[in-house]
Amino acid sequence: MKLKRFLTGVLSAVMALSVCALPAAAAEGAGATTTAPSTSTIDTGKKGSITIHKYLVEGDVTGSSNYGEKLTEEPKAEAAKDVGFSIYQVMTAKELVAYYNGKDNTEPKASDYTINETDKTKVTTKGGEEYKRSGEEQKTDATGVTTFNQLEVGLYLVVETTKPAAVTEAVEPFLVSVPMTKVGESGKDDPTQWLYDIHVYPKNSTQTGTICLKKQGLVGGAEISNPTDLNGVQFKLERLKEGKTVGENDAWEIVKNGNSDLYTTGTVDSQNGSQNGIIKVEGLHPGTYRFTEVGYADSAAGVDKKYILDTAASYTFKIEAGNNGTQTVTPLDTDNKDYTIDGTTITVTNYAPDVDKQVVNRTDGKTYQEAADYAVGDKIPYRIAVTIPTNIAKLKTFYLTDTPENLDDDTSTINFYKNPECTAQIVDKTSLLKNSITVYPADTAKGSGFKIDFDPKKLTSYAGKTIYITYDATLNKGADTTTAGNHNKVDLTYSNKVKPDGADEVANTDHNHIEDTAVVYTFQIDITKVGKDGNKETKLDGVTFKLYEQIAPKVTAAGDVLSDTDAKALGFKDTDNFSYKEVATGTTEGGGKLTFTGLSNSKTAKPDASRYWLVETKTKDGYNLLGAPVEAKLDIVYKTTWKEENTFENGVLVKHSHDANTETFKKPNDGSQTNNGTQEGTEQSAGLDRGEKVTYGILSTEIINKKGFQLPVTGGFGTLLFSGIGVLLVLAGVAVLFSMKKKNDRA
Repeated sequence: MKLKRFLTGVLSAVMALSVCALPAAAAEGAGATTTAPSTSTIDTGKKGSITIHKYLVEGDVTGSSNYGEKLTEEPKAEAAKDVGFSIYQVMTAKELVAYYNGKDNTEPKASDYTINETDKTKVTTKGGEEYKRSGEEQKTDATGVTTFNQLEVGLYLVVETTKPAAVTEAVEPFLVSVPMTKVGESGKDDPTQWLYDIHVYPKNSTQTGTICLKKQGLVGGAEISNPTDLNGVQFKLERLKEGKTVGENDAWEIVKNGNSDLYTTGTVDSQNGSQNGIIKVEGLHPGTYRFTEVGYADSAAGVDKKYILDTAASYTFKIEAGNNGTQTVTPLDTDNKDYTIDGTTITVTNYAPDVDKQVVNRTDGKTYQEAADYAVGDKIPYRIAVTIPTNIAKLKTFYLTDTPENLDDDTSTINFYKNPECTAQIVDKTSLLKNSITVYPADTAKGSGFKIDFDPKKLTSYAGKTIYITYDATLNKGADTTTAGNHNKVDLTYSNKVKPDGADEVANTDHNHIEDTAVVYTFQIDITKVGKDGNKETKLDGVTFKLYEQIAPKVTAAGDVLSDTDAKALGFKDTDNFSYKEVATGTTEGGGKLTFTGLSNSKTAKPDASRYWLVETKTKDGYNLLGAPVEAKLDIVYKTTWKEENTFENGVLVKHSHDANTETFKKPNDGSQTNNGTQEGTEQSAGLDRGEKVTYGILSTEIINKKGFQLPVTGGFGTLLFSGIGVLLVLAGVAVLFSMKKKNDRA
């Protein structure tokens, strides 16, 4: 009888191995292994357990057996989390003992049972017999382990009822006997004991692949064909937990980057050479993931940070296993147009605005450029081009401030246009703005500017396009005549990140600035008045000059404009084509010196038409007035050097940097001069606000007056002389008469 029981035990061990021929792997933290006493009798009142160790294996699963023992060496595979298992008791203790005793020789098979996909609480046999689930479904933890405790003796069907997305193929259902004969980890121990706590190591087939995120920046919408790759931008990568939906709270878990939670765009090597703006993540299993933008890395100094980060958006995608070990990646948020997927590369786009300020060329009156020359009192036309970012509707802040130096902006002349030619006007300004246009800054000692506060929600129809703003400004009397020029700076302030709805922006921290400047130059005429008497020269003080501007002809003289009659009287010859307007009056002093400042170059839109003329209205005693106006031909050649600067300092990006130290004022190419005067650039260390070493643009001219012919004055020596001569002539005449009378008497 004992021999029969022993043989029965051996047979049961073989049967258990046949139904539990499962893949082998290892995990830490499983329950303790207990063994039954050395007897061939099953203790039907004893409780057992089934501990499942779940691992992911790339490629096809090749089965290798284990024998119910907890392995001492962990398998080299990744633990599978959130895999759901259900167990069904398909044999009672009595039925199992009977089977082992040989009373029921029908070999049980897992394939005998059918899983109801709609109701996983039960399984059925081909004969229609139902078996209910023992307890609830249990899922593996982060180590890939779950344990079913307090199990009655019997035969259990183990079914993987929840397959995680990372698994390409679920494990086939299998049978586990509680207890099973203990034969050791190697399966070679003498089968003399029963093992009630069973460890099984089913493996799942999976795939892993590499995903790349490419970060690029676009200005407005015009640079789509030529984006900028952005390094130094940080993202977090999360995976959707099994059984969760995208919108649920606590549905996501971080995918670690080594010991960090963040990934940073940078330079990587590829088959096409080095690429910038790339995050490369390897070893990702099938599943649902999302990238979320966090900010710039601390090490991102020098990176172009003008682009608007979108911290409110997530770029969600799904990885699915394909054929031959490939993966397919598809976007899940089809409404978000800021990311696209090509193969396994996810391209995320950030946008930036732009601002460009220019001034009209004074000579032709239509060409917009970075610098021009004008005179004090001139109305100067400006144009600001504002490029609207594609994601403008997501921003909370978007406004312009215009800050002139030695200029006064005329806010009544501000107009908005849709095209660079400024012909398609946006008539309704309120359709763009939050508030009315205001004067800026409050302190207008150096000039008055303005502020335009746009409403981002109202700009959606202009997203990715450019709006053009025109206005006039007047150059003030205190204008700078050096290479420093007179700046008119525009500052575009905008949200530097898209924040979740309801989140307030922090001034400065959440704002970026782009600055651009147009420069107006103005010059001066330095006169030295010299009196000449033969070879002797004397510097003359007290000589008065009027400076006239040659302008388009006026039918009726008004104000400071001369009538044709008065112009001709002063010596102006061409009164048919031009009128002449008085600009300034000055008197020489300090050694015959006089300076007229705030003047433009003489060149005008009409060929051979000089802009300025000097008329001497009062001269020094003893000297003649000049016989005709003197042409003051200012022709300072200036070159403005701009440096593109894309480095942020305290959130300010200076788009154009104008450095007076690199500017030059030169003589005209044709060598033209006024009365042998010279056009010169005189270097000075002026105490300007910007502290620049500057050069003055000066026309230095010497005007000579010659000594006049002096008429005699009453009571002077000349009168006496002439009187004496007259007396002598009278006496001579009397003598002649007396002589003639005597001759007549003799006759």
